[in-house]
Amino acid sequence: MKMPTVNEGVNANHNDPVSSSSKHSAHSTLRNISAGQRVQVQQIISTPVFEARLQSMGFVPGVPVNVVTKNGKSMIVEVLRSRLSLSAEAASAITVKVS
Repeated sequence: MKMPTVNEGVNANHNDPVSSSSKHSAHSTLRNISAGQRVQVQQIISTPVFEARLQSMGFVPGVPVNVVTKNGKSMIVEVLRSRLSLSAEAASAITVKVS
């Protein structure tokens, strides 16, 4: 049985619910967070299969996430003492609360 990759199930046409003023908002998507910032997962907005995949990796409401590095196409995050690489599209599916 083939395991889904991190990007499977991400809706490529997903509209980011964050407005252009997200830097001033308490809520954002993980994609909009800068390297070095620590945030808290709020929810996942994606297909049920991809939501389950992200949850199995530790992205559940209330869990802190530290953005280690970031470039335009991907980011490395620390969640539950593990480092994971996420595509920009996957990071867009995770809403977070900025501390």
